[in-house]
Amino acid sequence: MKSWCGLFLLSSGLLISASVGRGQTLPAFGHVVIVPLENNAYSSVVSSPSMPYLNSLISQYGLATQYFANTHPSIGNYFMLTTGQILTNDDSQTPSSFPVSVDNIAHQIEVAGKTWRDYPETSGSYIVRHDPLQYFTNINSAWLMDFNQFKIDLANHALPNFSFITPNGCNDAHDCGLDVADSWLQTNIDPLVKSTYFQPGGDGLLIIVFDEDDGSENNRVACVIISPLIVSAGFQSSNTYHHENTLRLMAGALGLTTFPGAAASAATMSEFFHAVSTATPTASLSLTSLSFGNQNVGTTSAAQAVTLSVAGAALTISSLAITAANSGDFAQTNNCGSSVAAGATCKISLTFTPSASGSRSATLSITDNASGSPQTVGLSGTGTTATAPTASLSPTSLSFGNQNVGSTSTAQAVTLSVAGAALTISSLAITGANSGDFAQTNNCGSSVAAGATCKINLTFTPSASGSRSATLSITDNASGSPQTVGLSGTGATAATPTASLSPTSLSFGNQNVGSTSAAQAVTLSVAGAALTISSLAITGANSGDFAQTNNCGSSVAAGATCKISVAFTPSASGSRSATLSITDNASGTPQTVGLSGTGTTASTPAVSLSPASLSFGNQDVRTTSAAQLITLTNSGNASLTISSLTISGDFAFVGTGTCGSTVAAGANCTMSVDFAPKAAGPGKGAVTITDNASGSPHTVPLAGNGVDFSISVPSGSSTLTSVVAGQTASYTLSLQAIDGFSGTVALACVGAPQGATCSVSPGSAALSSSTQMSAKVAVATAGQAIVPPALLLAPPSVGGAMWMPGLLCLLALGIWARARLQGRSRVSWGFVAALLSVLLWSSCGAGGFQALPRTPAGSYTMTVTGTSGALTHSVKLGLTVNQ
Repeated sequence: MKSWCGLFLLSSGLLISASVGRGQTLPAFGHVVIVPLENNAYSSVVSSPSMPYLNSLISQYGLATQYFANTHPSIGNYFMLTTGQILTNDDSQTPSSFPVSVDNIAHQIEVAGKTWRDYPETSGSYIVRHDPLQYFTNINSAWLMDFNQFKIDLANHALPNFSFITPNGCNDAHDCGLDVADSWLQTNIDPLVKSTYFQPGGDGLLIIVFDEDDGSENNRVACVIISPLIVSAGFQSSNTYHHENTLRLMAGALGLTTFPGAAASAATMSEFFHAVSTATPTASLSLTSLSFGNQNVGTTSAAQAVTLSVAGAALTISSLAITAANSGDFAQTNNCGSSVAAGATCKISLTFTPSASGSRSATLSITDNASGSPQTVGLSGTGTTATAPTASLSPTSLSFGNQNVGSTSTAQAVTLSVAGAALTISSLAITGANSGDFAQTNNCGSSVAAGATCKINLTFTPSASGSRSATLSITDNASGSPQTVGLSGTGATAATPTASLSPTSLSFGNQNVGSTSAAQAVTLSVAGAALTISSLAITGANSGDFAQTNNCGSSVAAGATCKISVAFTPSASGSRSATLSITDNASGTPQTVGLSGTGTTASTPAVSLSPASLSFGNQDVRTTSAAQLITLTNSGNASLTISSLTISGDFAFVGTGTCGSTVAAGANCTMSVDFAPKAAGPGKGAVTITDNASGSPHTVPLAGNGVDFSISVPSGSSTLTSVVAGQTASYTLSLQAIDGFSGTVALACVGAPQGATCSVSPGSAALSSSTQMSAKVAVATAGQAIVPPALLLAPPSVGGAMWMPGLLCLLALGIWARARLQGRSRVSWGFVAALLSVLLWSSCGAGGFQALPRTPAGSYTMTVTGTSGALTHSVKLGLTVNQ
């Protein structure tokens, strides 16, 4: 019955929808996204407090108020959304049992050279029949992704032209409530709505549609249309639409020319969008000429702006350039891009940098699709010759006095002052006979503004004894260039330093191979003159086993000391030796310290784990197993240091265990582990221990199997039926053990209508392994019935029963009297009638016959629940009672 009604609805929908939504051109969209939800009627969704986020989108965008799904159950509707055909209504079909190669939207997108991606949420209760693209064999399977990839693509602004998003069975409202689905939409789809795809000027189209209703509203469902091109906020259409209209809308929005199945004759739903404009734009400029006045040659003016205003339609700019004789003297930047929307403006900023003196001119030219193109702005300015700068130096000579040969003096400063105009420095250098003995640093750069100063710092490092001289020379654009400063100083011969080391040898004794000793210090003492250190290094056969740090630097003053810290890290066992060597300007250079030590073999920890693996066997999903122990033993001869202890999969540590950060040599500790599978099927994990023992990290594989059962209406049966009041409705249920489940499932039914009873037979089912059992549900409704009061009232009291025989005796006496008195028959028969009335009155109570109420007409939903321990699954059954 339902299947026939669905086909009738489909055919009638085609006739109706073909006549609507054809009055205007559908806009072009670059990015189309569809998110199907599950099994809720229109009135359960629209204005529902359970879906505040979706209803906020309805108030901002568009809603199809007369949208009807095509069939029951889900799979046929999903195929209609993608192929325009109901390929099957068998929800048990999978991509492996029902592969199809019919025309579909993904195939047509590929033919058009565009891109698509399928983004199913495969975590949680993923339902493959809600993901129709998985069934098609004639599309690029490399574009079958998962929902995590959608988040990445959205963050990178890299969505394909078409996105099919499939929430899992809980988040699409199939297994969980509408509040869960609404929360999922706000978390995962709101970032899409807030992206640039859906902001003004964006090219995004988002469709959120329910695949079918719950059987209560003739398959009327909510379809929400979201786009920056929506015709008006809160727009609601009263035209009749079906899933083939959504398919036509998606294909047409992407510019496809071939429409699969029923979409070929379906209306486009274009009424939801602004009409596509074919008007010609007009463009106007706020100024038609710009004058920059006088500007020094080679300098850049302040920017001046021109505003471009667009009306009528979007303006497409093919060229925005500066042309004519002196175009190189003018430059522009703009925020116009290649297109400016109708009613919008953009700015063009221009500057003038004359390359020569005299009048300079050019033209700003904008070539576009507006009438009167190109639009132009005349540009003019005059290049002028700048005032020559003057430069002065203070002081004009520097004397550094006596300075030890090879040592550097304190810096002395020269100030460069500029007046009149900016000074351009082409060279700042030290020249002359002893130029290498002098050095400079400065903050002048290549230009110094008029009225500004800069500093040049100079030092003297004589390379030989005696008088030394040079010249600081600045070449620039000022008169009198180059400006100069005379430099002089005298190189003096310094006293020879003496250097001593204490101690002259270091012994580090025994040290484990690969470990570092405590540092030992050597003191370097200097006398007579400053010590210049050219090298401080460790040399010798085992130099790599020793390391040093020091605070000596490259020079140590006379009378000062510095420290050298040495550490020993043997790379092998046995005697190890090297030499600390200091090369300097003291007599007896290099100064040396002998280094020695012995490498020894270190104690090491070792790890053993018992057992080597854990198996938890079968465990009901969403329940926790008994804990099992893992014992870690340190069988080595050194303390074990645990840096990390982790567990993966559906396994968890119970309590804190006894394994801390260290385990002494020869000691052990324990970890307690349990298994709580989230889904049916084999579960794998591992305990991972990262430590300082060989072979780290160490692992204990963990295994277990989550088991469950299912309760459903078998293929070919229906969750909906109708009866006349007084009849009994029957349903068939299928119970299936999943992944080795074994146990007894108790069955119960609630929700029967007034006057009806709902029973399940058998009341429980023992499932094991992968067995499948059936159960029958009977809903007995009540029809109209009339019963005598004796059936409604309690039995007569003992007192009444005692006088009943007396009445019977009177009746018998009356009959006997009639026989004796034939002449008085009328009186005796009257007496008999009176007695009978009394008897009837006493047996029937104080009233007449009464009517029992029948089950009211209407639609009802019962819930059959299967329970085994902590596992509970249910299925909803629909009943229509007719009078």
